[in-house]
Amino acid sequence: MSRIAAKLATVEASPDRWGGVFGAEEHSFRLSAPMTEAAVAAFEAGHGVTLPGGYRRFLLELGSEGAGPDYGLRIPSYEICGNLAAPSFIEPGQERITDWSYAYLDAGQKRWQGTLAVVDHGCSVRTLLIVTGRWRGRLAHADVDGAYGPYLLEDTDFLSWYERWLDELLSGCNVSMFGWQKLPGNEHTLRHILTSDPSPARRQMAARSLAALPRLSRNGRQALLASTRDTDPLVREEALEALTRSKTTSSGTVER
Repeated sequence: MSRIAAKLATVEASPDRWGGVFGAEEHSFRLSAPMTEAAVAAFEAGHGVTLPGGYRRFLLELGSEGAGPDYGLRIPSYEICGNLAAPSFIEPGQERITDWSYAYLDAGQKRWQGTLAVVDHGCSVRTLLIVTGRWRGRLAHADVDGAYGPYLLEDTDFLSWYERWLDELLSGCNVSMFGWQKLPGNEHTLRHILTSDPSPARRQMAARSLAALPRLSRNGRQALLASTRDTDPLVREEALEALTRSKTTSSGTVER
Protein backbone atom coordinates (compact mmCIF):
# COMPACT_ATOMS: atom_id res chain seq x y z
CA MET A 1 0.00 0.00 0.00
CA SER A 2 2.88 2.35 0.74
CA ARG A 3 4.22 1.78 -2.79
CA ILE A 4 0.91 2.85 -4.31
CA ALA A 5 0.79 5.89 -2.05
CA ALA A 6 4.31 6.91 -3.11
CA LYS A 7 3.49 6.61 -6.82
CA LEU A 8 0.31 8.63 -6.38
CA ALA A 9 2.27 11.31 -4.52
CA THR A 10 4.68 11.51 -7.47
CA VAL A 11 1.78 12.05 -9.85
CA GLU A 12 0.10 14.64 -7.63
CA ALA A 13 3.38 16.55 -7.27
CA SER A 14 3.61 17.19 -11.03
CA PRO A 15 0.25 18.72 -12.01
CA ASP A 16 1.56 20.39 -15.18
CA ARG A 17 2.65 17.04 -16.57
CA TRP A 18 -0.86 15.58 -16.45
CA GLY A 19 -2.84 18.55 -17.72
CA GLY A 20 -3.91 16.76 -20.89
CA VAL A 21 -5.09 13.55 -19.23
CA PHE A 22 -8.80 13.06 -19.85
CA GLY A 23 -10.91 13.64 -16.73
CA ALA A 24 -8.00 14.72 -14.53
CA GLU A 25 -9.55 18.11 -13.86
CA GLU A 26 -12.27 16.32 -11.88
CA HIS A 27 -9.88 15.03 -9.22
CA SER A 28 -6.40 16.55 -9.80
CA PHE A 29 -4.98 13.17 -8.78
CA ARG A 30 -6.01 13.62 -5.17
CA LEU A 31 -7.89 11.12 -3.05
CA SER A 32 -10.46 11.97 -0.43
CA ALA A 33 -9.86 10.96 3.17
CA PRO A 34 -9.99 7.21 3.93
CA MET A 35 -13.22 5.75 5.23
CA THR A 36 -13.48 4.60 8.82
CA GLU A 37 -13.81 0.96 9.74
CA ALA A 38 -17.26 1.75 11.12
CA ALA A 39 -18.38 3.33 7.84
CA VAL A 40 -17.11 0.41 5.73
CA ALA A 41 -18.66 -2.13 8.09
CA ALA A 42 -21.97 -0.29 7.98
CA PHE A 43 -21.94 -0.31 4.17
CA GLU A 44 -21.20 -4.04 4.13
CA ALA A 45 -23.90 -4.81 6.69
CA GLY A 46 -26.43 -2.71 4.81
CA HIS A 47 -25.85 -4.70 1.61
CA GLY A 48 -25.14 -8.13 3.06
CA VAL A 49 -21.62 -8.41 1.64
CA THR A 50 -17.97 -8.22 2.55
CA LEU A 51 -16.00 -6.03 0.15
CA PRO A 52 -13.04 -7.68 -1.64
CA GLY A 53 -9.92 -7.41 0.49
CA GLY A 54 -7.78 -5.19 -1.72
CA TYR A 55 -10.54 -2.68 -2.30
CA ARG A 56 -11.44 -2.69 1.39
CA ARG A 57 -7.82 -1.92 2.34
CA PHE A 58 -7.72 0.89 -0.21
CA LEU A 59 -10.82 2.51 1.29
CA LEU A 60 -9.46 2.25 4.82
CA GLU A 61 -5.84 3.23 4.17
CA LEU A 62 -5.78 5.52 1.10
CA GLY A 63 -9.14 7.05 0.23
CA SER A 64 -12.66 6.49 -0.99
CA GLU A 65 -12.92 8.65 -4.11
CA GLY A 66 -10.91 10.92 -6.38
CA ALA A 67 -7.67 10.03 -8.16
CA GLY A 68 -8.29 7.31 -10.68
CA PRO A 69 -8.78 6.63 -14.39
CA ASP A 70 -10.67 9.28 -16.37
CA TYR A 71 -13.20 11.01 -14.05
CA GLY A 72 -11.83 9.07 -11.11
CA LEU A 73 -12.88 6.74 -8.33
CA ARG A 74 -16.33 7.14 -6.88
CA ILE A 75 -17.32 6.60 -3.26
CA PRO A 76 -19.13 3.27 -2.73
CA SER A 77 -22.46 4.88 -1.97
CA TYR A 78 -24.63 2.77 -4.29
CA GLU A 79 -24.51 -0.12 -6.69
CA ILE A 80 -25.96 -0.09 -10.19
CA CYS A 81 -28.17 -3.11 -9.83
CA GLY A 82 -29.61 -2.53 -6.38
CA ASN A 83 -28.43 -5.94 -5.15
CA LEU A 84 -24.80 -6.37 -4.24
CA ALA A 85 -25.35 -9.71 -2.51
CA ALA A 86 -26.63 -11.52 -5.63
CA PRO A 87 -23.91 -13.31 -7.67
CA SER A 88 -22.60 -11.36 -10.64
CA PHE A 89 -23.45 -12.57 -14.14
CA ILE A 90 -20.12 -11.36 -15.54
CA GLU A 91 -17.83 -14.01 -17.04
CA PRO A 92 -14.72 -13.85 -19.28
CA GLY A 93 -15.40 -13.40 -22.98
CA GLN A 94 -18.88 -11.94 -22.76
CA GLU A 95 -17.94 -8.74 -24.57
CA ARG A 96 -17.88 -10.83 -27.74
CA ILE A 97 -21.24 -12.53 -27.14
CA THR A 98 -23.85 -10.72 -29.19
CA ASP A 99 -26.78 -12.10 -27.23
CA TRP A 100 -25.71 -10.46 -23.94
CA SER A 101 -28.52 -7.95 -24.26
CA TYR A 102 -31.10 -10.67 -25.04
CA ALA A 103 -29.93 -12.79 -22.12
CA TYR A 104 -30.05 -10.04 -19.52
CA LEU A 105 -32.04 -7.12 -20.94
CA ASP A 106 -35.30 -8.33 -19.43
CA ALA A 107 -33.59 -8.31 -16.05
CA GLY A 108 -33.08 -4.56 -16.41
CA GLN A 109 -30.36 -3.24 -14.15
CA LYS A 110 -30.31 -6.60 -12.34
CA ARG A 111 -27.95 -7.75 -15.07
CA TRP A 112 -25.28 -5.80 -13.17
CA GLN A 113 -26.11 -7.42 -9.84
CA GLY A 114 -23.20 -8.29 -7.59
CA THR A 115 -21.09 -5.40 -8.91
CA LEU A 116 -20.14 -1.99 -7.60
CA ALA A 117 -19.33 0.91 -9.94
CA VAL A 118 -15.92 2.20 -8.84
CA VAL A 119 -14.90 4.42 -11.79
CA ASP A 120 -16.80 6.83 -14.01
CA HIS A 121 -15.39 7.04 -17.54
CA GLY A 122 -18.07 9.37 -18.82
CA CYS A 123 -21.54 8.83 -20.31
CA SER A 124 -22.65 5.39 -19.14
CA VAL A 125 -19.25 3.67 -19.18
CA ARG A 126 -18.09 2.38 -15.82
CA THR A 127 -15.46 0.15 -14.31
CA LEU A 128 -17.24 -2.37 -12.13
CA LEU A 129 -15.82 -4.24 -9.15
CA ILE A 130 -17.30 -7.71 -8.83
CA VAL A 131 -18.31 -8.11 -5.20
CA THR A 132 -20.21 -11.41 -5.28
CA GLY A 133 -19.85 -14.56 -7.34
CA ARG A 134 -17.15 -16.66 -9.01
CA TRP A 135 -15.05 -13.71 -10.15
CA ARG A 136 -15.27 -11.78 -6.88
CA GLY A 137 -12.49 -9.18 -6.60
CA ARG A 138 -11.97 -8.79 -10.35
CA LEU A 139 -12.93 -5.72 -12.36
CA ALA A 140 -14.86 -5.29 -15.58
CA HIS A 141 -15.53 -2.49 -18.06
CA ALA A 142 -19.12 -1.99 -19.09
CA ASP A 143 -21.45 0.41 -20.81
CA VAL A 144 -24.18 -0.01 -18.22
CA ASP A 145 -26.87 1.39 -20.52
CA GLY A 146 -25.63 -0.43 -23.61
CA ALA A 147 -26.49 -3.73 -25.24
CA TYR A 148 -22.99 -5.17 -25.46
CA GLY A 149 -21.52 -7.42 -22.83
CA PRO A 150 -18.91 -6.40 -20.25
CA TYR A 151 -15.17 -6.92 -20.61
CA LEU A 152 -13.56 -8.72 -17.66
CA LEU A 153 -10.11 -7.27 -16.99
CA GLU A 154 -7.16 -9.59 -16.42
CA ASP A 155 -5.82 -7.71 -13.38
CA THR A 156 -6.07 -10.02 -10.38
CA ASP A 157 -7.58 -7.51 -7.97
CA PHE A 158 -8.32 -3.84 -7.33
CA LEU A 159 -4.86 -2.98 -6.00
CA SER A 160 -2.97 -4.48 -8.95
CA TRP A 161 -5.35 -2.71 -11.34
CA TYR A 162 -4.94 0.66 -9.61
CA GLU A 163 -1.16 0.35 -9.46
CA ARG A 164 -1.07 -0.55 -13.16
CA TRP A 165 -2.94 2.67 -13.88
CA LEU A 166 -0.30 4.64 -11.95
CA ASP A 167 2.57 2.79 -13.65
CA GLU A 168 1.18 3.43 -17.12
CA LEU A 169 0.47 7.05 -16.29
CA LEU A 170 4.01 7.59 -15.01
CA SER A 171 5.56 5.86 -18.04
CA GLY A 172 3.66 8.04 -20.51
CA CYS A 173 1.12 5.51 -21.76
CA ASN A 174 -2.26 6.57 -23.06
CA VAL A 175 -4.52 5.91 -20.05
CA SER A 176 -7.81 7.17 -21.49
CA MET A 177 -10.50 4.50 -20.96
CA PHE A 178 -7.88 2.69 -18.91
CA GLY A 179 -8.06 -1.07 -19.11
CA TRP A 180 -10.62 -1.21 -21.92
CA GLN A 181 -9.63 -4.26 -23.97
CA LYS A 182 -5.99 -3.79 -23.04
CA LEU A 183 -3.83 -6.31 -21.22
CA PRO A 184 -1.56 -5.83 -18.22
CA GLY A 185 2.15 -6.43 -18.69
CA ASN A 186 5.32 -4.90 -20.11
CA GLU A 187 6.38 -5.06 -23.74
CA HIS A 188 8.02 -8.46 -23.37
CA THR A 189 4.84 -9.97 -21.91
CA LEU A 190 2.63 -8.39 -24.56
CA ARG A 191 4.92 -9.53 -27.39
CA HIS A 192 4.70 -13.09 -26.11
CA ILE A 193 0.90 -12.95 -26.08
CA LEU A 194 0.83 -11.41 -29.54
CA THR A 195 3.03 -14.08 -31.08
CA SER A 196 2.11 -17.16 -29.06
CA ASP A 197 -1.35 -16.99 -27.50
CA PRO A 198 -3.87 -19.39 -29.07
CA SER A 199 -6.72 -16.92 -28.54
CA PRO A 200 -7.19 -14.45 -31.43
CA ALA A 201 -9.02 -12.10 -29.05
CA ARG A 202 -6.00 -11.94 -26.72
CA ARG A 203 -3.59 -11.50 -29.64
CA GLN A 204 -5.72 -8.61 -30.86
CA MET A 205 -5.72 -7.02 -27.40
CA ALA A 206 -1.96 -7.50 -27.12
CA ALA A 207 -1.46 -5.53 -30.36
CA ARG A 208 -3.73 -2.77 -29.04
CA SER A 209 -1.86 -2.76 -25.73
CA LEU A 210 1.51 -2.49 -27.45
CA ALA A 211 0.27 0.55 -29.37
CA ALA A 212 -0.61 2.27 -26.08
CA LEU A 213 2.98 2.07 -24.80
CA PRO A 214 4.96 5.31 -25.08
CA ARG A 215 7.75 3.61 -27.03
CA LEU A 216 8.42 0.22 -28.59
CA SER A 217 11.70 -1.55 -29.15
CA ARG A 218 12.56 -2.71 -32.64
CA ASN A 219 11.60 -6.20 -31.49
CA GLY A 220 8.19 -4.87 -30.60
CA ARG A 221 7.66 -3.39 -34.04
CA GLN A 222 8.92 -6.57 -35.67
CA ALA A 223 6.38 -8.57 -33.66
CA LEU A 224 3.62 -6.26 -34.85
CA LEU A 225 4.87 -6.47 -38.44
CA ALA A 226 4.83 -10.27 -38.28
CA SER A 227 1.29 -10.14 -36.87
CA THR A 228 0.05 -8.31 -39.96
CA ARG A 229 0.22 -11.81 -41.45
CA ASP A 230 -1.67 -13.45 -38.57
CA THR A 231 -4.28 -16.06 -39.47
CA ASP A 232 -7.02 -13.94 -37.90
CA PRO A 233 -8.13 -10.85 -39.87
CA LEU A 234 -8.93 -8.81 -36.71
CA VAL A 235 -5.43 -9.44 -35.38
CA ARG A 236 -3.94 -8.39 -38.71
CA GLU A 237 -6.02 -5.20 -38.71
CA GLU A 238 -5.11 -4.36 -35.09
CA ALA A 239 -1.39 -5.00 -35.71
CA LEU A 240 -1.41 -2.72 -38.75
CA GLU A 241 -3.14 0.06 -36.82
CA ALA A 242 -0.70 -0.41 -33.94
CA LEU A 243 2.25 -0.01 -36.30
CA THR A 244 0.91 3.34 -37.52
CA ARG A 245 0.36 4.63 -33.97
CA SER A 246 3.45 3.37 -32.15
CA LYS A 247 6.88 4.94 -31.83
CA THR A 248 10.21 3.15 -31.72
CA THR A 249 13.17 4.00 -29.50
CA SER A 250 16.38 4.91 -31.26
CA SER A 251 18.30 2.31 -29.27
CA GLY A 252 15.73 -0.43 -29.70
CA THR A 253 15.15 -0.66 -25.95
CA VAL A 254 11.80 -0.11 -24.32
CA GLU A 255 11.23 3.08 -22.36
CA ARG A 256 9.22 1.90 -19.35
